[in-house]
Amino acid sequence: FFNYFVNKNTIMSKIFVVLVSGFVFGLLQEPHFTVNLLVYCTMGWLFGSVYALTGDLRYSIALHILNNVLAFVSMF
Repeated sequence: FFNYFVNKNTIMSKIFVVLVSGFVFGLLQEPHFTVNLLVYCTMGWLFGSVYALTGDLRYSIALHILNNVLAFVSMF
């Protein structure tokens, strides 16, 4: 997603793409404008920031899996 839309390797383009992709992530999780949308957008921004800093999608995926496991375990 990052490299397809923004080919510039500037800090501003990375910030823009992280913000947009985090918002899209939030909308995919919660399509209504509620407090939950802000939580999911924040998680998307975190995952996008991890990818932007590391350049490796595996770290964002691992963080997402960890988040899901913690949420699942907290239900019991």
